[in-house]
Amino acid sequence: MDKDTENKTNQIEKILSLIEIVEYLRSPLGCEWDMEQTHESLRNNLIEETYELLDAIEENSSEKIKEELGDILMQVLYHSDIASNNSKFDFFELCEYVRFKLINRHPHVFKSRKNKMTSSDVLENWEEIKKDEKLRNNKDYSLVSDIPDTLPSLSYATSVIKKSKKAKIPVEYDELDFNIDAKSFDSEEKLGKILFSLVNLLASKNIDSELVLRNYTKSIKKKILMMEKLSKTKSISELSQIQKEKMWNSINC
Repeated sequence: MDKDTENKTNQIEKILSLIEIVEYLRSPLGCEWDMEQTHESLRNNLIEETYELLDAIEENSSEKIKEELGDILMQVLYHSDIASNNSKFDFFELCEYVRFKLINRHPHVFKSRKNKMTSSDVLENWEEIKKDEKLRNNKDYSLVSDIPDTLPSLSYATSVIKKSKKAKIPVEYDELDFNIDAKSFDSEEKLGKILFSLVNLLASKNIDSELVLRNYTKSIKKKILMMEKLSKTKSISELSQIQKEKMWNSINC
């Protein structure tokens, strides 16, 4: 056995050992708490671990990133074992699913190396391949339905805005009543102050800015989903701008 093969064998054994530990902990011989967990009961743990990873990335601490990635991997293994016990899928099926997706979504790498693509081309292509996958599996493709409603409201709004602008959907973006000059965009501190001031204004009126932004974004997302339903066999991107504007203005949410 050469050194590379030996190293890979050792790495595979480490993965299998970790999977076996999770399986043992969740077995009748294991831990009562681990046995009781479900997809639903672990939701908050996953959210907390994700934010802890984001903090570690913000600190640029390799040790903390490793620690938090380990905690998220543990969540993945627990969810996989729960699914396996319910005869849905196991960790190895999950790995195969991700492997297939990565290969299928990167044809410029695995199918045609001659096809040079920029990062923006790759993102555009990813969306088109995703759409084709949905259609092949007799699933409806949607521009926005995969955007989780549970995202923090700023991330949620940003995702919906990016998708709507990409498809040139005529979402109304009202001008701000207070003055923001061009120089404001040269400084993160100034932009942060503007956002903070807006949150402060809402808080002074006992208004939850997180909830207000989330609810408004949901209404925009709902309107886009209704547009997709009305466009029937066509995707929104295939409609003319006049058709988009007419459809957008006809929908009341």
